[in-house]
This record gives sequence, C-alpha cells and structure tokens, in this order.
Amino acid sequence: MKGDRTLIILGVVLLALVVAGPLLPQWAMFIVTIAIAKGLVALALMLQCAPDWCPSAGLYYCIGAYSAGSLGRFFGVGDMLLPDAGRMHHGGVSAYILAFCWHVIAVFSTAC
Repeated sequence: MKGDRTLIILGVVLLALVVAGPLLPQWAMFIVTIAIAKGLVALALMLQCAPDWCPSAGLYYCIGAYSAGSLGRFFGVGDMLLPDAGRMHHGGVSAYILAFCWHVIAVFSTAC
C-alpha cells in the first residue's frame, strides 16, 4: 500500500516555484501573486464555513490576501516579498485590534 505523498509533491512544487521565481517574467509573477491571494481568500471562506472553527478566524486571511493583491494592483509592487510583508502586517494588526475589541465585548457582555 502506498503512503501519502502529498507533502512531498507540495514541497517539490514549492521548491520549483522558488527556483523559477527570479526567472519568471513580470506578468507571470503578477499572476502567481494574484493566484496566491485568491487562494488565501478561498481558504478564509472555507474556514468560515467549517463547523469547528471560529467564524471570525478567516477574516485575518481575507484581509491579508486582499492587502497583498491590492499592493500589486494599485501601487505597482512587483516584488513578491513586499506583498507578503504587507499581508503579514495587515493580518497581524487586524487580528490584534479585533481580538482586543472582542475581548472587551466579551467582558462587558458577561458583566451584566
């Protein structure tokens, strides 16, 4: 019986993308960036519909994906590291702010 080779295949694909990244033309890097951003949005929507997952947890993925896509589209950022840094920054900041807001709401709702 064969074992699950999903991680090996994903690792090989990731390695091929990392090696071929500098060799890709500008339009191909843009398409890859937009595809990753849309994939993160799809992941966020799937997480929001999962029964054992907090519905708001996918919000951070959505914010991060849209910030990475809009950096490339509206500001002309072509490098793949800057949209990733923007994605992590916006997702982290929104998670911090929203977690604080939800904590305050939970404290005041249980105090009544």
